[in-house]
Amino acid sequence: MVGLVWANLFYIDLNPAQGSFLPRWLGTRLFLTEGSSPYSTETTTAIRRSQQAGGLEPGPADSFYLYPFFSFVFYTPFALTANMTTARVAWMTILELALLGVLAISLNLSRWRVPSWAVILLVIFSVTWYYGVQPVLDGDLSVLVALMLVISLAAIRVEQDVLAGFLLALSLVKPTSVLPLIIFVLIWAASLQRWTMVGTFFGSLFLMVAAASLLIPDWVIQNIRQIIEYARLPLTNTPGTLISFWLPGIGRQTGWLLTIATIILLAWEWYQAFRKEFRWFFWTACLTLALTPLVGMPTSLNNFIVIFPGLILVLAVWDERWGKVGKFLWLVSLVLLSVGVWWLVLNPSQNGMPPDQNPWLFLFLPFFMLIGAYWVRWWAIQPARLPLDEMV
Repeated sequence: MVGLVWANLFYIDLNPAQGSFLPRWLGTRLFLTEGSSPYSTETTTAIRRSQQAGGLEPGPADSFYLYPFFSFVFYTPFALTANMTTARVAWMTILELALLGVLAISLNLSRWRVPSWAVILLVIFSVTWYYGVQPVLDGDLSVLVALMLVISLAAIRVEQDVLAGFLLALSLVKPTSVLPLIIFVLIWAASLQRWTMVGTFFGSLFLMVAAASLLIPDWVIQNIRQIIEYARLPLTNTPGTLISFWLPGIGRQTGWLLTIATIILLAWEWYQAFRKEFRWFFWTACLTLALTPLVGMPTSLNNFIVIFPGLILVLAVWDERWGKVGKFLWLVSLVLLSVGVWWLVLNPSQNGMPPDQNPWLFLFLPFFMLIGAYWVRWWAIQPARLPLDEMV
């Protein structure tokens, strides 16, 4: 813990730009201390000034609070201090610990019997690959959303449906990264008549919205207005705009075709998973998270951390079903997803293109997961055959 805090403080001293954390931290603090709505023009202006003071020139939407207002429960403990550096160091430390939690629960969900040397390697990978480092450095809530998702999936496996429904509702603090998964989970739960999970989800969501409305009665309308304003901006993180980088003439049309194909594929797999047991459900959930960036909703690279449980599932099946070849495959995959992706980020041939506008970084992981998920599908969805498998 001391080492993490020191490293985070060292990083912040060198990189004072506050990233995704500042708009939500300052928006929450201004609400607590002055009663200002985090969606108001005054708050947006204050956020922009703070970003500029930190050496950042914010884009048109970089100063928006944007999240549903019940997300303030995550930021309130940190907004109680006026020292931005202290708050950011504590926040980054929690996100780093959350990354390790996501890894540990993902290994459990995948039933991967990992030797000690592999655990050390996976820990190093989870805290150093770009899709994990980026949301931590940016201070993005997506890491905690990923942790809530894997806990909810683990709760579903042991039929703790109240906990699962509550965490799924709370994960809607970042709806674009979890909405397709939540739709699938609710449909699957209904197919098995697990109404406790469905009822807890909608009940928890209603209570969170109602509780936030006691503080700001019209926050839903304010949030929708800000989302509409954000959606009108020229975005670079939908399939159409990304493909337009390579094919300016037909990029948007190709993006729509990709989105339609993705939705059809997910709908078919959801149908196949009806009334199936957990292994089939978990594989379909991992596929859904992996393909969410391709369904047409604006997203960011920070959200890709929710794909991590699916990646662990693919690596686990390779390791357990393919022997030495499987070990070679998952070791090469770790190198490809760490060194290879960092090379894409730092490659000088990108001509100064920021990572959040690089189509290679947006499309590489979803397509890698698409291939990997279908490669292991048969083994991943088969029910455990040995008593020992049922106990793990």
